[in-house]
Amino acid sequence: MTSSLARADLALRRAQVTKSVSTGLLAVNVSSKKRLELNITSSFIELATTTLSILDREGEQVFKKARGSNAPFLVKNRTGYPISLWSEGAEHGAQGHRLDDGADAPWRFDDWRTTRENVSASTHNSLSVVFDGLGWDRLKHVFVDREGEHIHALRPKMDKVTHRLLCDVKLVDNVKVVTLRSTFLVENKSLVNAEMVIVDQHGKKASQVYKIPPGGECAVPILSAYHDRIRLRPDPGFGYAWSSESLHWQDLVKRPTRAIVCKAPKEAAFRFQSYAVHDKADPLTRIYPKVSLRLRAPVEVQNLLPHDFRYRIFDKNLEHNWKTFLHAGGVSPIHFAELSHLILLSVELEDTSASSSLL
Repeated sequence: MTSSLARADLALRRAQVTKSVSTGLLAVNVSSKKRLELNITSSFIELATTTLSILDREGEQVFKKARGSNAPFLVKNRTGYPISLWSEGAEHGAQGHRLDDGADAPWRFDDWRTTRENVSASTHNSLSVVFDGLGWDRLKHVFVDREGEHIHALRPKMDKVTHRLLCDVKLVDNVKVVTLRSTFLVENKSLVNAEMVIVDQHGKKASQVYKIPPGGECAVPILSAYHDRIRLRPDPGFGYAWSSESLHWQDLVKRPTRAIVCKAPKEAAFRFQSYAVHDKADPLTRIYPKVSLRLRAPVEVQNLLPHDFRYRIFDKNLEHNWKTFLHAGGVSPIHFAELSHLILLSVELEDTSASSSLL
């Protein structure tokens, strides 16, 4: 038994689309009194499969949206400054779209009707960017068609430094996410919230506090990425101060691996184990920050057993002792451990007759 979804009767041909109630399969039958020539390209197949996946995920909500309401691009401003954007090829004198720092904007280069009537494989989508209130010239030809990171030089120089803008293009749920940011990025790979603040050469606070959730990232503003330093700490609810050491991008290039220590009055110090990712073969890293600082816990205990267990961590050097409980399949970060110390681990399984073990 089938239920008809759509039926179109034309003068020369007839098309019928049906869906089976039992199997859910979609069938398309086309009949014509004359020969019908149909060219199916890889783009058409990709579009069809994408449409079906969206229908399965969003269901009837898709039909409640206006046609062309979903923009194919999403532009994110993470430069640290307000910017104005134009689509290259737009009419001369068109008003730019202002985008504040931290803001997002859905973006469409052409009206969907124009795109439908004029399909061209040679079309290139690019943006023009102007930094409001700064002395840089208008940046042209910021292409956003291909995924990846693309670096653009900003002119003229400021304080004898040629600063860079990084355009990061990623495809997320069939939308190209275009992130405009500096080349200095902090990634929080730990399981706790982190915060970052920018300090000047004298150690004074020079920015707002940037919050970085677990799995999130935060770009240092373009000018500060080269001139200033950063400090880090876990969520202030834990009661830890800012990191003892302020980090400059050149420090990270010289010594990529380091422990970032945050102290508390009556508790053991909190530590992020950090690693600066950069391309040593790239000559740019010698004169300008092209680096991603990744934060993790010094030690992570992962329970791959089918049982819950209690475990104890003992730092023999400091004679510090921590006890906690871990569910089956869970991960527990240990931010108080120092990797240069001798650390002992004791595990006691729950609901079993097995005895505790010492590692």
